[in-house]
Amino acid sequence: MKRGNAKKVMALSSAVCMAVTTAVTALPTMQLRAQEPGQTAQGTVTETYSNERLDNGYTKVSAGYTFAAYTGEPILYRMGDVPQSAVYYMNFDYLANSESILPVEAGIMVNGEYPFYEMRQQKLESQWTSNPDQWTLAPRKVYDSYGNEVVSMPDKIYDWQNKYIQDSTYRYTQPLGIELQQGRNTITIELNEGTLLLGNLTLTAKPQVPEYTGSEAAAGDGFIEIQAEDFLYRNDSGIHAACEFDPDLYPYQAAKRVMNTVDAASFGQGGQEITYLMEVEKAGNYYIAFHYSQGDKADFPVFMNVKIDGRIPNTAFENHAFAYEKKYEMYTMVDGDGSKISIPLEAGKHTISMQISMEPVRESLETIEKIMSRVNDLSLEVTKVAGTNKDKYRDFSLEAYIPGIGEMMTGWADELGQVMEDARVYNPKKNKIAAYASVKIAENQLRSLAKKPDELIYRIDELATSTSSVNQHLANLIDSLNGNDFVLDSIYLYQEDAAKQLPKNKNIFTKMWLGIVRFFTSFGEQAYSSTNTNPEHLQVSVNRSRQHLEIMQLLINEQFTPQTGIEVDLSLMPDQTKLVLANASGDSPDVATGVNYSIPFELGIRGALKDLTEFPDFAEVAERYNAGLIMPYVIGDRIYALPETMNFQVMFYRKDILDKLGLEVPDTLEEVQAMLPDLQMRGLNFYYPTARTVGMKTFLDTTPILFQSGGTLYDGAIDKAILTSEAWLLRHGQEACHTDQVLPGCDLLRPERV
Repeated sequence: MKRGNAKKVMALSSAVCMAVTTAVTALPTMQLRAQEPGQTAQGTVTETYSNERLDNGYTKVSAGYTFAAYTGEPILYRMGDVPQSAVYYMNFDYLANSESILPVEAGIMVNGEYPFYEMRQQKLESQWTSNPDQWTLAPRKVYDSYGNEVVSMPDKIYDWQNKYIQDSTYRYTQPLGIELQQGRNTITIELNEGTLLLGNLTLTAKPQVPEYTGSEAAAGDGFIEIQAEDFLYRNDSGIHAACEFDPDLYPYQAAKRVMNTVDAASFGQGGQEITYLMEVEKAGNYYIAFHYSQGDKADFPVFMNVKIDGRIPNTAFENHAFAYEKKYEMYTMVDGDGSKISIPLEAGKHTISMQISMEPVRESLETIEKIMSRVNDLSLEVTKVAGTNKDKYRDFSLEAYIPGIGEMMTGWADELGQVMEDARVYNPKKNKIAAYASVKIAENQLRSLAKKPDELIYRIDELATSTSSVNQHLANLIDSLNGNDFVLDSIYLYQEDAAKQLPKNKNIFTKMWLGIVRFFTSFGEQAYSSTNTNPEHLQVSVNRSRQHLEIMQLLINEQFTPQTGIEVDLSLMPDQTKLVLANASGDSPDVATGVNYSIPFELGIRGALKDLTEFPDFAEVAERYNAGLIMPYVIGDRIYALPETMNFQVMFYRKDILDKLGLEVPDTLEEVQAMLPDLQMRGLNFYYPTARTVGMKTFLDTTPILFQSGGTLYDGAIDKAILTSEAWLLRHGQEACHTDQVLPGCDLLRPERV
């Protein structure tokens, strides 16, 4: 390390701090509009209610919605004027006022109970923007020091939103209905994650999307172009733009990185939504075209709810199918008859949104999940009957113990066959949908097992447990359907006379030439190379991906450097083991991040690192970390590094299996041992990481047991292990020093001390 930059290093390490709070506040009054199903808006009955929290004096809210932080009881709203017992649809105004990147999660009870499972988890998303002025048509562009465009950091929009109660998985496009009785009812809102301000709560009839009855021709020459990377806002902070070096995309540069698509890895989950701003100069009807690719679900589309000004115009825009396209293609929205769909737009600013929908595959997902559960049940039942010892010389009739087992598996196979047929509706030209290939494999396996059900004892792995089992194939399909590899390049709204302005993909000769240009430009200046840094700046080598490094550089340029005046150059570390060689040659960086935990020791013993305890604010910074995490970086009384990340082990279990076996979730290892016979007689077991090694157990696997038992590795002076200290020996007595196993330190144990 270059010691002249030592103060800069500690400033960099102290630059990031994050705090998360949990609180909830409601407005002083809650307006509730109760509406009978089918009743018009003119017949709405309006009443004003106070929530129970305010009545009990728990919080005070000013007219400007300033509030004292509150954590405590759920918010209770009393309704005494529901006009009629019926199914109502509830929406409410909310403002997610915490700085957390996670959506607010709440449970909603009706009359003290959850009416159905989906009400236990309601997601209230926030909106995120990268524009300094939210409603500008010129979004912010961010570049690194090499002229490459990088992903801009999104800012949370603190504004009121309105949302209906909806399935959090977005398998239903329409909101969820709740049944209320005539007269007095209560609605209780419990916050599980985040902070929230609540506004009006409204009960309505079921919101209807207008039926599509055809559309008029889009006469005129109006043309609007929207680049997919230029978000107005999105409902997930993780959605971001990406760069692809594809000549068919716009913008495109051979030598520099430019954002030109929506990253498919960030925009693929049900309910995720992106919104764009557009300026309509000429009022009239417009067609909508998309330049996109979708190469993950072979022969099967991705579904989108396309919204104009926050609403789905008609059913043609609801759950609209975007066909499988491995290459980027231009697609104009058409109806079931192949006719172009137009939308009327007034002159002025409008928004267009795309929301990923899961409703068209909902029934398929539910069928597959149901069959997987039944397959698991059957696997447990077979193991319970036949045991885990498979004797091939023993005749065993499963039909006698599980009547109709063959017909049962055949029935499941028939259901899977129907799932495949339902998928063909979206691509009738294909006899077999490639994206559903795993369904066909699972179906064939079930039919094979059903022919000779008595052999299921010896083929039980084919049912639920192996990597090629029925359940594994079905699980693969669920993962595929829940993900959507949709890459959007641009959106176009155009009229008939402007159709020729739609861009066309480059021909093969143009692509070849651009490929040659890109090849030769690759020999030029290499971004984030240690050879392209300023020696007057703080030099930081990063053993991470380029995207990780770009985000770090962006944060440094926008926050750290303006606050401290310290210029920082980041460089990609090609090989962390070469840091030792770099030190020997005198070409080492000032700071290295993302390295293995063993590297600081290798450098420290060679005198290549600075002792961090020499910094006056080291103690303050070190308090952020668990003391045990710093141990690998201690040599004598010196500390040479601080942890950047922390790995930890998580224990998970199948609650559904335990419930089916009538077993309680264990809290201790003793309880685990007690249930092992019940598990093992059904071919199940309890796994702990120490099982993956024989003989000597790894430090990583055994330390959790030590810490869970209240132990520690080192004494207060951190110069000797507790297991060899006099204090440990005195505490545990003679049993610690067996005649056949003398531990280090047993000489400290004298008879007079026991």
